[in-house]
Amino acid sequence: MRLNRRTFTTAIGLIGLAFAIPASAHKAPRVETSVVQTESGALEVTHALQLPAAQRVLHDAGVLAEPDLSTLRAQAQTALYAAENFALQADGAPVPLTPIGAEIIGAKVYVYQTGEISDLPAVWTVTNTILRSEDTHFHNAVNLPTRDGLQTLTFEGTKITTLETTE
Repeated sequence: MRLNRRTFTTAIGLIGLAFAIPASAHKAPRVETSVVQTESGALEVTHALQLPAAQRVLHDAGVLAEPDLSTLRAQAQTALYAAENFALQADGAPVPLTPIGAEIIGAKVYVYQTGEISDLPAVWTVTNTILRSEDTHFHNAVNLPTRDGLQTLTFEGTKITTLETTE
């Protein structure tokens, strides 16, 4: 079988596309949140934001004066922003969360909150608009402890801001 130049170029293009699609999907802006219950009943909430995207979006939204999260002031502003854009309810009752702070590790900004809960609820209600309130291209994922293990809720686009999970 003989390949002409056009067939060869098309084949190379398709191979390149096969590698480019997973790479571009991996680069989609994302905020990952982990909720963990300690043995004492404390909830530890950690939000992981992609550093370059968070700096750009928070600056464009007026949360940060400069697109730079390296200062303590900017990190504190980011922690307060996250606290305003993330909420938990356990069986219909709000779970008060206290912002602790933020730090940069590698290419991510980690924002920390804490709260108290006596038992895992039958129903979690989560509101998560971190960065999504400013840029609807963000996909947010929240990992929640349940009585049966871990459940992940995802938030994409503009149509979903609160999800409920039941056992």
